[in-house]
Order: sequence, then C-alpha cells, then structure tokens
Amino acid sequence: MSSVPNLLAVADFALRVVARPGRGDWLVLIAPETEINETAVRLRAEIEVLGDCSVEHIEAPEAARALVRRVRRTERGKAILISGLEDFSEDEWRHLDLLRNLLGREGIVVLVMTARSAEKLASNASNLASWIGGSMWRVDTGSESLSKEERATRLKSLRRWAKMDDNEVLRRAQDR
Repeated sequence: MSSVPNLLAVADFALRVVARPGRGDWLVLIAPETEINETAVRLRAEIEVLGDCSVEHIEAPEAARALVRRVRRTERGKAILISGLEDFSEDEWRHLDLLRNLLGREGIVVLVMTARSAEKLASNASNLASWIGGSMWRVDTGSESLSKEERATRLKSLRRWAKMDDNEVLRRAQDR
C-alpha cells in the first residue's frame, strides 16, 4: 500500500464499485482529511443511484470492536461505506486486524480515508490490507467531469432509479 494510488473522480470510483464483479470485495478511496465527509456523502449518493441499491454509511466508529459490530449488523449483501477512521490508533488497527474474520461478508466494503490512515492500515493491519490489495485510488478533485459514455451510463441509471424517461422529467420540471 505504500505505492501512490491512481487518481480517480468520485463518480468514476462509484462506477468501479457498482461494476465490481466479486462480492466481499474491499476498496479504498483516499481523500484529503478536510474532504473525507463530503467525499463519503457524495460517494454514497453516487453508488445508490448507479447501483440501484442502498448503502450503509458507518461514520467515525469509536473503536475496532464497535466497527465490527456495525458491519455485522448490516443487512447481508448491502454495500458498506466506512469513513472517519483518522482517529484509529496503531493499536486499534492491530485490534481490527485480529478481528478481521468477523468482517467477512457478501457485500462490498468501501473505506474512505486519508493517506495517513491508509498507511496505518498497511503497517498495522497487514492481513486486512491484503483483502484490499491494489483496490485503492486517490480522489481526483480536479476532474469531476464525465466522458460521453460515462454520462450515458449515469443517465441510464438515473432513469432506472427514478422510474421516469427524459420526457417525464422535463414535464415535471416545467410544471414546477
């Protein structure tokens, strides 16, 4: 985890999460500390729209055991987004690593964290870090625009989510 992860916009990362073929996968999106909350909120919304699913957001768990409890209580197969791990100490990461078998699940798990937290994870929870492998990216705040293909995919997902076609959306907007 010490190599520098590739840059990826939040919307692009959400597409990767939704398109991920394996269940029980763990992914990491690294964001600046001042943008962790905003990134997590945006990412959750993107995943829910694109994946037509709900996402459990576990925010700032106080300790490893509390995080494990929250993960285990989450509905089977539901995606989990975890943020606010910046206060986890090295001991807390080691404890989480010892509890890692309790974290195994069908649904995908996404960690939104700082580079410092990712380093602590890699240094103190190497077994858990192995679940992540190379599935780590850095948020690219400078490239939030989508390609033509990405826009089409997103619009298709939005239509499916809203259960409306373009004409219905326009009609409703004009009626306001």
